[in-house]
Amino acid sequence: MKANSLFLPPALLLAAVSTGLCQPVITTQPSSLTNIAGTTATFSVEATGTEPLHYQWQFNTLERTDQTNAILILTNVQTGNAGSYTVVITNVDGAVTSAVATLTVLLYPKILFLRLSGKAATSQDSSHLYLSNSVSPGANLIFRTSASGTAPLHYQWQFNQLDLPGKTGTSLALANVQLTNAGEYAIVVTNAAGATSKVATLTVDPAFTKITTGPIVTDVGYSDGGTWGDFNNDGFLDLFVYNGMDGNAYVPFLYRNNGDGTFTKVTSGPPVNVVAEATCACWGDYDNDGNLDLFVATTARNLLYRNNGNGTFTGITIGSVVTDVAHSGAGAWVDYDNDGFLDLFVTTASSSTNFHNFLYRNNGDGTFSTITNSTLVMDHGSFYGGAWGDYDNDGNRIVSITTTAMAPSPGSPPVALPPTSRTRTLVPGATMTTMDFWICSWQTSTVKKTSFTTTTETARSPASPTALWSMISHSRRSVSIPARLAAPGATMTTTAGWTCTLAMKEVPASHRPW
Repeated sequence: MKANSLFLPPALLLAAVSTGLCQPVITTQPSSLTNIAGTTATFSVEATGTEPLHYQWQFNTLERTDQTNAILILTNVQTGNAGSYTVVITNVDGAVTSAVATLTVLLYPKILFLRLSGKAATSQDSSHLYLSNSVSPGANLIFRTSASGTAPLHYQWQFNQLDLPGKTGTSLALANVQLTNAGEYAIVVTNAAGATSKVATLTVDPAFTKITTGPIVTDVGYSDGGTWGDFNNDGFLDLFVYNGMDGNAYVPFLYRNNGDGTFTKVTSGPPVNVVAEATCACWGDYDNDGNLDLFVATTARNLLYRNNGNGTFTGITIGSVVTDVAHSGAGAWVDYDNDGFLDLFVTTASSSTNFHNFLYRNNGDGTFSTITNSTLVMDHGSFYGGAWGDYDNDGNRIVSITTTAMAPSPGSPPVALPPTSRTRTLVPGATMTTMDFWICSWQTSTVKKTSFTTTTETARSPASPTALWSMISHSRRSVSIPARLAAPGATMTTTAGWTCTLAMKEVPASHRPW
């Protein structure tokens, strides 16, 4: 008997194949993307195989457990999303991994700053940042910028909205600026993500012209200040510049005015051959010979130069003005005693409260006497400046002193205030003595936030046995005592535990009871 063979018809065989009797096959691979930061990136894949198909997306080979669809959507992409993406597709018959798709995230260009500075004059002078974009004719300028974003960044400078040919760096130099250079300067920064710009308006002010040549502006030094004076009596102001701002000693600079807008640097003889750490300088004709002399304050012995009348100077080596040793803060000439000769007041800048100022009275013969009993030299503290002026128009000069500390300590001599309205702070136990006739008031505050027992502090006048006022301390943080009239010599001493400020003002003669 002949056996029968079993055959599937071709149509049935094709149907079996088409129903997915196989592992997944990717028909469309995910494509690489380039996105600007903040946009949405979408990856997709297409595959065939026995259903159901399961999808698992991976980022830099790590599974993203929340992404299990044929489409991967990433919103608000940032640089942290940039990298490699793949998808693994599985079914009952097997698995397949897609090709790698890369996400590139571009950062939009961002201008960090646009600044205008003065062009460097020397290696020591790297840049002068302008507070505004207003400059003088003749200035040499540099616009500088910096930007962030995906590299490469491309720069283009513009003037009044027109590209400046060849100006494609991070800086734009302008030499010898004139009125025609005034206008809008813009920097345009572009990359693959797009472009951004920033504008600065340059104003050229013809009221002043910045001097960029000559020794005054090209010399390099740690200058602390300068002072003008016509030392050679030619009718043109000359300039003395003292150095030592960095705490070291240097020679100063002296520039003689040529009368044509230029200067000649004096390079020999006093004062330019003397090394010092100078803090101040001032011109004054102390010997009344018609020629300006020069005083220089320093951190050690001060310097005094007498003008010889022929464009040279002689350094003074004797006398208290140049032999006293102190860290001087400033000097100021004035004829305080109205004898026709300039006297000299010198402040002392020191962290010690025991230092005092110096007052030198001109003897009229080229020498000076040191004043030791004036209120100007009896105040203790650190003083950085002084200026004379007749504020009450009585023909007598009064000095105003800039101070950083004034706290007489217990055991120090009583402090006499000069004849101006002043305030002073006293530490506990310190003593203050009045002079002339004064209106006095206490302002007190506790040194520590501590409860004090009630005590009474009484100030008496030598002219009256009765108490002028009493200061009662409480457990409060502060207490004010009304003003009282004090005769000459009234003494006030602070109570322990208190820091007191004494405000004193001279009483007019018409209101004095004594």
